This record gives sequence, structure tokens and C-alpha cells, in this order.
Amino acid sequence: MVFLTLREFTTWLDVTLFELWIHFLGIIISSILLCLKVHSILHISYFWVASPMFIGIGFVYYFIFIIYLRSCVEYKDYRAPTFK
Repeated sequence: MVFLTLREFTTWLDVTLFELWIHFLGIIISSILLCLKVHSILHISYFWVASPMFIGIGFVYYFIFIIYLRSCVEYKDYRAPTFK
């Protein structure tokens, strides 16, 4: 069985280690909430169970937007970062 290294994984998916941690934490928290909901310890909707993953995706999109704005301001070119 072949395992990917962290460098290969981040290159293959084109994500950073920070983004991987955000998604990992969202999945772990959602899994814990799902277990608590299934065993009737917490009485919450499935929207609240999945919300940590949605929040993680929102953070990643926010950081990507900040990087996009910084590249536009740094290069003073508003078309080039869009097409890269």
C-alpha cells in the first residue's frame, strides 16, 4: 500500500497545510456532533451537525479571497490574478 507524503498530498490537491487543518477540524467536530446526535445526547438538527464543515469551507474561501485581493493590489493588475 502506497501512502502519499504531505508534500505530495498538498501538491496534488493544491492546498496548504493550514487549509488541511481547517477541514480536518471541521470533520472531527462534525463527527463528534453526529455521534452525540445519533445517541440522543444532543437534540440538534443535522444543519448544526454539518455546520462546522460549512464554517471551515467559509474560512478557506475567505483566505483565498484575501490572497486574491493582495495579489491584485500588489501587482496593480486586476485581470491577471483572475486568469492564473
